[in-house]
Amino acid sequence: MEKRVLITGKGFIGKHLIKLYPNADTLDTKDGQNICDELPDKEYDQIFHLAAKHHIPTCEKEAEECIRVNCWGTLNLAKTYPNARILVASSSSANEARSVYALSKRFTEHIADYHKNYLAVRLYNVFGEYQMLENHAFTPKAIYHYLTKKPLTINGDGTQARDFTYVGDVVENLKLLMESGQTGLTHLGYGETILLNSYIEMIYGETPNIETTPASSLDILRSESPIRCKKFYGREEGLRRTIEWFKKAYNL
Repeated sequence: MEKRVLITGKGFIGKHLIKLYPNADTLDTKDGQNICDELPDKEYDQIFHLAAKHHIPTCEKEAEECIRVNCWGTLNLAKTYPNARILVASSSSANEARSVYALSKRFTEHIADYHKNYLAVRLYNVFGEYQMLENHAFTPKAIYHYLTKKPLTINGDGTQARDFTYVGDVVENLKLLMESGQTGLTHLGYGETILLNSYIEMIYGETPNIETTPASSLDILRSESPIRCKKFYGREEGLRRTIEWFKKAYNL
């Protein structure tokens, strides 16, 4: 019998996950708003919970809404579906909880003690197709400036170490984790950091001129998954695919 699957959030990770679960129900939310309200009156075997309010600076400004959506919204999901297998997307920001967003993700991880079949997954700097420039993530910003030959400005000196992980690998591993039966907390990344400056060189194919601004107090200097996920594509191939998609999506 085919399992009944629900995917919350149709951001760029959700779009890739839906390809693996074409028959899944989806809850199309804007910044996770709908998960705070009445949820579908159906039974599900598996739930991938991706919907959330994100972007650290925005969450600092809209802290109450961030807490409502990310904390109450996730708890609402756990309370509504006590018999489902729930996999929740957390963030590497929770490694050093310096922001409201990171603290809200820490809360979603602790819900594992409340729900009998719940796994929180800390994701590490996910990038890939469908990640729009408007989402304020670093990879689309760098690709856009590379393709348009505009000066690139970064916070800090570029020696921050990040575990940039391709979304194609992320969703394949999420599927494996869903079937694993593991509960509690785990991590999903390559377990291989790259300096921000070196990552920029991967995108540009050379060392570009970079303008810098003072690092933010919210910035984390090193973020690396302690667990190595299974590689289906890898960082280099993922970047190649992402750049090609970006060219088409933005007519560049």
